[in-house]
Amino acid sequence: METKSIKISLEACRVNAGLKQSELAEKLNVSNITISNWENGKGEPTMTQLRIISELSGIPMDFIFISSNPKKMDCASCTSANMSSQENETAVV
Repeated sequence: METKSIKISLEACRVNAGLKQSELAEKLNVSNITISNWENGKGEPTMTQLRIISELSGIPMDFIFISSNPKKMDCASCTSANMSSQENETAVV
């Protein structure tokens, strides 16, 4: 049986940190457009920027999803009962 891997989107990390795109952009010394692009899969942060996002959101870097084509599931689909029936799925919230 495979281990489930829950992945958190960059947008969810930002929201978890209680930040607007402009506020996160300021903390990372990038533009609002850069943050928007990352959240929409058009580019990705550097490891240093990802570390800062992780620290601000309280979400470990290993759980942050930065792919260009995330498969999104709503949070209601992420319950342990639902996840057990989805052997090879990765949830992005």
